[in-house]
Amino acid sequence: MFRQVLSFILIAATAGACLGGQAETSQPTPPTILFIGNSFTAANGGIDAILNQFSASPDNSGQALSTAVTSDGATLKQLWSNRGVRRAIQSGAYRVLILQADIPESDVATFQEYTRDFVGEARQAGTRPVLLMAWAYDRLGWITQDEIALAHEEIGRELGIDVAPVGLAWSRVKAERPTLDLYAPDREHPSASGSYLAACVVYATVTGGSPAGKWAAGESFKGMDAATASYLEGVAWDTVQTYQREHGAP
Repeated sequence: MFRQVLSFILIAATAGACLGGQAETSQPTPPTILFIGNSFTAANGGIDAILNQFSASPDNSGQALSTAVTSDGATLKQLWSNRGVRRAIQSGAYRVLILQADIPESDVATFQEYTRDFVGEARQAGTRPVLLMAWAYDRLGWITQDEIALAHEEIGRELGIDVAPVGLAWSRVKAERPTLDLYAPDREHPSASGSYLAACVVYATVTGGSPAGKWAAGESFKGMDAATASYLEGVAWDTVQTYQREHGAP
């Protein structure tokens, strides 16, 4: 079932004022973000909802700055065939598109083919495309995390777009703190910690800033303690910085 937060009408008005130079405030407006993906994005209330907690402040009065269109289990090919998904991009209401694929449910060639289509559509709408590199899981274990990372790296370099290396951050956490479980009980979807880590990686990639302390910006997320949140924020920031040093800016 598609999940679309329809508050983007308000967001579009704000974004349009900002991009058109008509905003009357001198405060910088954070980027409005559209997520497109499957239940990996939507789990635990949605990565978009976590970013909205990050952005909550007196400056924007808690205005939602991120929204999502998702379909459980969908590949990029299936998402591309849905008119609602493409209309959301074509609206021009967003400054950033976060595209989350699930390569194990498809294959690398199809992932890269439809990434090209989505990126072309985003650029026509004046939207910055960013790939969310997800994680490997055992149910469909035909591809490793390193191979998923390589597939994103290749298409990111070809198209000149940023990659949010969520899967690489997951690998680091699994190596450093194996008792901190990033998977939900189904061993496929993210736990609360996994979703929080993904949001931190996306934040660092999109803004170029550290997510340190963002847990304290809103309410406690799914009961996560401050020490765990701080650790995940640090991993996210280090992973993004390392990835960008190694692969360069688009």
